[in-house]
Amino acid sequence: MEIFVYEESKLHYTFGLPKKKSRNNSNPHAFELVEIQLICKSEHLWLDVSGKKNIRKCPQISTCITMESKDFKNPEKTRRAMHDQLRNCQFPLFECKVIVDELIELANQHCNRSVLVDDRRVLNLGVKFDMSRRYKQIKKNDSNAMAKTHLKKSCKICEEDIFGGSAIIKMPCKHIFHFNCMKDWLERNIGCPTCNPN
Repeated sequence: MEIFVYEESKLHYTFGLPKKKSRNNSNPHAFELVEIQLICKSEHLWLDVSGKKNIRKCPQISTCITMESKDFKNPEKTRRAMHDQLRNCQFPLFECKVIVDELIELANQHCNRSVLVDDRRVLNLGVKFDMSRRYKQIKKNDSNAMAKTHLKKSCKICEEDIFGGSAIIKMPCKHIFHFNCMKDWLERNIGCPTCNPN
């Protein structure tokens, strides 16, 4: 049986701001609303025992969060709002907290970029995420690693039992699927089908 298990993940992120300062901002130190555009790209890399790479890129997710200024400046509220939007990407909570702290600091530095929308000051921010996850193939003689995969389950994608010589994959959330089922799933979706069936 071929078993691929999650090994590590890497997250790169960049912030975006309006290119020009607002000309009609009478109060450069205040904004009432914050709009945060979130763009997430994700890819999964599988390495077999020979070192051959198999990469699947997931669809890009783009979503927007609109928050009152007082809520945005509360790091816990902003972190929770961001994580709720990105949970389908299995976004790490601790990294989300770091990003929020940097985002609030960035907003405070660029208050003068807010624009007037329906008589309210709005500051537009953006965060682009590039998430990569790597899996490695367990050697067939690694009995301890194979035992940890808990194979007495069925594949959530095809709803068939996982048994015999099937190639399987263990995701970061510890859920297990047929290898080929998961490859096909990730071409159309982001994240684990058990954690986020929709």
